[in-house]
Amino acid sequence: MELRRYGTEEARTAGLPLEELEILTREGIPLDCSSLFVSAARLERAGDLVPLGKLWSEEFEARLNLVSRQLDAIHLESGELTLLNSSLRQFVATLAPYCAFIDKRALVDEQDGRALVRIEAEGRELRQRLYAVDPLTRSGGWWSGVLDEL
Repeated sequence: MELRRYGTEEARTAGLPLEELEILTREGIPLDCSSLFVSAARLERAGDLVPLGKLWSEEFEARLNLVSRQLDAIHLESGELTLLNSSLRQFVATLAPYCAFIDKRALVDEQDGRALVRIEAEGRELRQRLYAVDPLTRSGGWWSGVLDEL
């Protein structure tokens, strides 16, 4: 899984709080996760928002709110906002295992009934684990729709 790590100067210029700065410069965020998180943006502050990248085949953009520190997904055509995660930390903690699972599932032989049963069970387990990472996402947030498809 490819990670995007930002330069410290770019993160500081965007006015990121220390925790978010550390996450984006040291840990990074997963990229090219199926069609889910497809591209990272330059960290350019727009008011209280910092775009992080495109989601869902570039139909949405993930934006960090510097006041609430939550992430929202904005539909680029309609402008509709949906809660993505309560924080950047929770976004990365949800996105990384989701991406790893999608990569693993892509390797499963569709003709192997046992493998399909195992991967479906892993998907159900992952869904419960990821809802526990950020309980707010369960109630109508971005991830509720994505994880319900696992």
